[in-house]
Amino acid sequence: MNNQNIKKSISLDFLGKSFSRGYLNKFKQTDVRSSLGIGISLSSGYFSALSHGRSSSSKKIASSVSTSGRSPIWNLVSYKKADAVLHLKKTRNNTIIALTNKIGKVKSVLSAGCLGLTGPRRATVYAGERVCEQMAKLALKMGYKRVIVKTRGTGYGRSQCVKAIAKTGLKILLIEEVSSIPHNGCRAKKARRK
Repeated sequence: MNNQNIKKSISLDFLGKSFSRGYLNKFKQTDVRSSLGIGISLSSGYFSALSHGRSSSSKKIASSVSTSGRSPIWNLVSYKKADAVLHLKKTRNNTIIALTNKIGKVKSVLSAGCLGLTGPRRATVYAGERVCEQMAKLALKMGYKRVIVKTRGTGYGRSQCVKAIAKTGLKILLIEEVSSIPHNGCRAKKARRK
């Protein structure tokens, strides 16, 4: 792995240990996309991947880390420790979150409309926070304590949704970006008239 591929903003903090760029160099399989300007940080028990310098409406929303083989994230946090998986889909008009067990069986689904919000209020960041908070409380009530959060979509306020899940006391082991990124496949829809 080239040192140019790693941004200076990368820092991992796990169990009080600081991992420097030299530590990341040990994992030669990992390729951090420096062209996107991604910063990765692990603090208070969960990963957050932030894309800097990109607007939320940009179609170039990309995954935080592109990996080939095993990455240092998988070495630090075992997928087997999780009790459940939270699938968070954030669109421009709604927030949908599903709780599944490890093998993918759906236990519960919530959206902003299920909480009584209608129309443009479903698209707000507040609605997303409330949906995630309710789902996290439901997961705790079902007995799940450690979860993996998989985010999808280009909607605004995904980081606030993850923070809302973390505030309820549910331990987030891993945040994974699973938005599908085309390799210039289908033609995009035409731009809306102004």
